[in-house]
Amino acid sequence: MDLHIITSGQVAMGVDMAEPEKTGVVEIGKEMGITHKEFFRKLPRVLDGGTYQIHNQTVSFEFNSRNIEIALGDEQVRELSRTTRLPFTRITIRFLDHQPGEIEQFIKHFNMRFIKGGG
Repeated sequence: MDLHIITSGQVAMGVDMAEPEKTGVVEIGKEMGITHKEFFRKLPRVLDGGTYQIHNQTVSFEFNSRNIEIALGDEQVRELSRTTRLPFTRITIRFLDHQPGEIEQFIKHFNMRFIKGGG
């Protein structure tokens, strides 16, 4: 999993998930092996059936009474060989005034809902 943490007003490595204070705006970048169509199909499961708004390629919603936005980048394809091509999308999850523990809780929830089985 490729995660990039970008914070507003803090050094990314200085974010301690155990701190009780709010963090302002925190953005976490993530690369997912998923198409936009598949992302939007799975989104209701991620949000446990909750309401959300979509504007362009950004989804806004509340999770545990806090605002979160997920911005989808362009859909891309990674060519592993001449015959193997896999879709991927870079996303940015933006947390607005969340405590570090809330961010960690959502990321775990998000990852579990998007997990893919292999075989």
